[in-house]
Amino acid sequence: FLSSTARTELQSRLRLAGIHADPRSISDALTRYGLSEFADQPVETLSAGQARRVALASALITHPAVVVLDEPSAELDATSIVDTLSQCAQAGVTVLIAEHHVAAFERLNPRFLTITDGQVHEGRSTVIPIAPERTVPVVGSETVLTAQKLSFEHTENVGIFDVSLSAQQGEIVCITGANGAGKSTLLHQLAQPSGTNSVTVHGQDISFVPPVQRAPLVALIPENVSDLFVTDTVVEECARADARAGIPKGTALTQLTLFSLLERHHGPEFTGENILSTHPRDLSAGTQLALAIAVQSSWKPAVLLVDEPSRGLDPQSRLNAAEVLACVAETGTAVLCATHDSDFAAQISHRILHLDEGRIVSARVMQQ
Repeated sequence: FLSSTARTELQSRLRLAGIHADPRSISDALTRYGLSEFADQPVETLSAGQARRVALASALITHPAVVVLDEPSAELDATSIVDTLSQCAQAGVTVLIAEHHVAAFERLNPRFLTITDGQVHEGRSTVIPIAPERTVPVVGSETVLTAQKLSFEHTENVGIFDVSLSAQQGEIVCITGANGAGKSTLLHQLAQPSGTNSVTVHGQDISFVPPVQRAPLVALIPENVSDLFVTDTVVEECARADARAGIPKGTALTQLTLFSLLERHHGPEFTGENILSTHPRDLSAGTQLALAIAVQSSWKPAVLLVDEPSRGLDPQSRLNAAEVLACVAETGTAVLCATHDSDFAAQISHRILHLDEGRIVSARVMQQ
């Protein structure tokens, strides 16, 4: 972003394009692209989806001939932008979308191109992912996580308000909702309660536990999993995780965990030796997620929080990610995921909690 708020971002884009930034046209654009509620909020406080909407609006406000979108459904509810893109096409704008999950865009009647082994082909991909054989984890009777009336307000009507929830041993709970509903805020408050918020794990209020001592209780994997990585190779990342968790040197427990998770991706023939010297940020999205889970699981946390676990994953990798999270739950860890991917949530969850404007408005128990 060039500016500090959505409103000033649109103004800056118009000025750079040599177009008069009329206040009325800015106001109309903010309304048209659903930005009015947070138009004057600092962009660094926006959710990933809200930020992507600001970026989309700033691209379209200059009336380009071509607009290129890279994985818009990774951070946006795809159905919320289909109407906007349809209007673009009707106005003569060429829209190019690189996307794994194309179902929501079918209404645009697009022309499909498929990339296979670096070659571009006409037509839609017909590859059907094969689901791995999996065991549904059994939910224990012990409640490991309890939160009562969590509230955190970014600005008026933006945040979470009086959210209460619990999770049992080995349970997978998915938190769904539109962009800006408060999903990421809720996960961060569960991991690092602020203000008067109280979160209890195994009967211990983590609000009074120093951050360095919280790791065995609750661990967070952020939406951008690469934010966790600080070394130059996978083997160094695994060794660092072992050292921080007090695992005896030479045990390589985090590396073994990673290989176990990746074996679910690749089958029993997988050795993983070829990735050890790879920079963590050069791994595929699915392998980065597995590494992040292995690193954060080195502490054997009672609760694992994962923000947008299917982000940027192709259909087969989404199945693999579901299997990885099921594998973590099998160890007795309570897993809570924030996602706007309703299909993914339905696939992995024992329960789905739906957030709307910072409040839980529905809860659904899934049939296993």
